[in-house]
Amino acid sequence: EKALELDPLSLPVQTQAALVMVLARRFGEAEQRLRYALELDPRFLPAAGMLANLHHHLGRHAEAHAQWRQASVLLLPEDEVAPDAGLEELVASAKELGAPPGYVAIMCAVVGHVDEAFRFVELGLEVRDVVVVTFALQPFVDPLREDPRFSEVLARMGMEGVAGVAR
Repeated sequence: EKALELDPLSLPVQTQAALVMVLARRFGEAEQRLRYALELDPRFLPAAGMLANLHHHLGRHAEAHAQWRQASVLLLPEDEVAPDAGLEELVASAKELGAPPGYVAIMCAVVGHVDEAFRFVELGLEVRDVVVVTFALQPFVDPLREDPRFSEVLARMGMEGVAGVAR
């Protein structure tokens, strides 16, 4: 809250505040912060990607797809993103572009590519991607929680007691 008071126009501060709300599963407040950040700068990729994941998590699949597409256009020239690109193609683009492994793991989890998600989780652990550290509480990786590898990853991070987060 103090950071928001000091710099309410900071896109990283707004996005991190939204992440805290996502982790607390206060999705409405997170969405408000993300929308505000995107009003300030519609090209701010971290907010665009998180909002896409939030839409998907809340079952708003059409909005999620549109937001993921917008986020992809931020990474690629617009003419390289097919207008009818599905989520599978957008995930492939994120991988090819070298998006941070934690973000790719989330996208893979969202589309149900569990093995591929864990491959990127492992890569994230190797490079110490800060996004992977949030996975103990991250609702966007709920599809991975039932897999025994999820508990193993949490144990390796010293977070094994956090695995029972309510959904």
